[in-house]
Amino acid sequence: MASDIYFFRIIMSAVFTGYPPYHDIPHDHNLIIKIYNGYRPKIRCKVPQLLLDLMKKCLDRDPQSRPTAKALVHELIQFYKDLKNKETELYEQAEEIENSICDQADQTLLEQHFFTSCSLPSPLYSLPLPLLSLSLSLSQ
Repeated sequence: MASDIYFFRIIMSAVFTGYPPYHDIPHDHNLIIKIYNGYRPKIRCKVPQLLLDLMKKCLDRDPQSRPTAKALVHELIQFYKDLKNKETELYEQAEEIENSICDQADQTLLEQHFFTSCSLPSPLYSLPLPLLSLSLSLSQ
């Protein structure tokens, strides 16, 4: 499905940057509107241009323009082969940026992205089963 391809790119972004998608903006209703209007997570570290081009295709606003899963797998296999062959453009791009790190200045996590849990109140019918059936029959 085209939505799976979109989310594959979102996962690729997290893998390359080490940060969750949209980590630098509040996760509220405005983010939903921004995404709907075409906002996409930015990659702030060096990634081979061939991979960036593929990632851009995966986020195309028109789902029909995104690559199919089969085409995506084919392209990723080709990238893997190209990385093994030291005479390819992808290998050269990867070598050039191998030791680079993401720009940490812009990679701040907003506190509101961390969710905490708390105990929920006991359910109304949390009595053991025999007592529950007894209390139900008495109330009738």
